[in-house]
Amino acid sequence: MDNNPMQQFYAHSKENINKDKWQTIETHLQQVAKLASRFANDFGNGDWAYLAGYLHDLGKYNPAFQSYISQNYDWEESAETMKTCRKVDHSTAGALLAEEIFTGKFKEIGRILSYLITGHHAGLPDWEHEIGVGGDLVSRLENKNLLDKIRQYLPESLLQNIKQPTTINVVREPESIHLWLRMLYSSLVDADFLDTENFMNPEKSGLRGGYKELNELKLLLDNYLEELAEDTRKKQTNNTQVNLLRRQVLEECRQAAISDSECNTSSNTKFGIFSLTVPTGGGKTLPHQDCLCILLGIGFYVVSKDRVDLMLIIPAMRFKPV
Repeated sequence: MDNNPMQQFYAHSKENINKDKWQTIETHLQQVAKLASRFANDFGNGDWAYLAGYLHDLGKYNPAFQSYISQNYDWEESAETMKTCRKVDHSTAGALLAEEIFTGKFKEIGRILSYLITGHHAGLPDWEHEIGVGGDLVSRLENKNLLDKIRQYLPESLLQNIKQPTTINVVREPESIHLWLRMLYSSLVDADFLDTENFMNPEKSGLRGGYKELNELKLLLDNYLEELAEDTRKKQTNNTQVNLLRRQVLEECRQAAISDSECNTSSNTKFGIFSLTVPTGGGKTLPHQDCLCILLGIGFYVVSKDRVDLMLIIPAMRFKPV
């Protein structure tokens, strides 16, 4: 390892700037790890997200990838570009290293990280292949040569900083673990995209931020819901069976947000996971005047006055037929 300490390996390149201004892999890994950790700290698992971010692009140490980015500068590649350019797999190597490091009674750590890392571009994979569905983790982990190709180039300092995560996941029910994985995955993907954007397009990156606080959004939501209610009263449709059920959905969601008994975590915390199953037309979204609230986008927490200080809401939107 550290075959040539003077050799630089790059995560991202830009056309028309000197190569020494390109973003190095170490810089990208560190920045993504810190940003992902910051996101995941909101639900208590920053160390897991940090490690996923720290390992996610190790495959870019592959000389074939270094050759690739020397000729391809477009980080938002089009479908046509993807067809004509044979990309180098740069996500599997980090997953393989995680599986190699965390073994025995810690093997579940390596497996969780494998899902996150291999999926950070293509989406979370299934474990085994299903025809017509896409890639699977089993097949990816069989490509052990992808890790062998980068071993000699991995900096010793990078490997020494790999620490075992110690926090416990926020989800207690085994059947809900997939939600926790998606929360970690979202932290990693967002951090990766934002750091890449900051390097490739700093002007666009600088436009981010300055968003309304949740208490402001709650006020806007309350005002809008009142406008909808007033509109139904004017049209004398407020007591139809559908609208009565919609108001019931709204009220039950508000009560679920307020009640600690509905929270999947201990009563002294201010976060949890909620699910909502309501048929089409029941008042989940806002197509014209047919619905009553943004339940999945802002709903559960914002409607509770003592929880408007939360920094993170993750909406899991229903399937929307077209």
